[in-house]
Amino acid sequence: MSRHLFVFKTHIFTQYIYEEYHKLCSCFGKQNVFITFDDTHQSWSTEYEEKLGIPKSSVLKPMQGKFESGPGVLLIHDNDMKQYNEHHKENKLTYETAWCILHRMLGGEHAQYDYMWSIENDVYCNGDWNVVVDKCKGHTCDLLAYMIGKMSWPSSAFERIYGWDIPRCDRINAFCAVCRLSKRLVEVMDCYLGERSGFIELYPPTLCKNIGYKIDNFPEDIIGIMSWQKKTKKWMDEEAARVGINHKLYHAVKM
Repeated sequence: MSRHLFVFKTHIFTQYIYEEYHKLCSCFGKQNVFITFDDTHQSWSTEYEEKLGIPKSSVLKPMQGKFESGPGVLLIHDNDMKQYNEHHKENKLTYETAWCILHRMLGGEHAQYDYMWSIENDVYCNGDWNVVVDKCKGHTCDLLAYMIGKMSWPSSAFERIYGWDIPRCDRINAFCAVCRLSKRLVEVMDCYLGERSGFIELYPPTLCKNIGYKIDNFPEDIIGIMSWQKKTKKWMDEEAARVGINHKLYHAVKM
């Protein structure tokens, strides 16, 4: 049976975010759920530890050793990210830096997982995450995302790959507000960390395409509404009342 890690990315905490974190923990166990928290402005508070129900010892910075087990919070700071990845200064949406640091802190090649899920804090699961994960079991690809190669972008957006001179025709995009990455894909990104990098919705799918790793779209029956237009809690409540619990993913829900 595949082991999944869940990486919840946030820079703030609201009641909604606490609830989503605890939902993930109740589904998969705290030991499999990690938070990457943007602490560039030193906004982390010990109050969060109590509300998250985690010990202070599980809150680490990149230079502070390894995670022995979950739950864990990785406090990331722009200066730390730049030490690992010089391209971070060009594009702060180079999420692979935090993925790779977490991978190393979990043991690198000895880390005990098969897939890493990256979930932004404005992704909402209307139901049970277990159902979502279970419906993806048959997709044994290296990157599972949404709208692969179909995102409407201006040409300039395709320039957001750094340190890699690759023709425009060999670049491909995907919607990655929530995505699932194989361990071997994270390991490849880790090998390239500091040499090549890029926008989360361009670099990982382009890397897969050009090294022969498989990419696939999420099953349509787990996709609710995925867009760039922000939704409010009132909108989501009305949507949930209309469709009921449907075990689908929504973005971007601001609560």
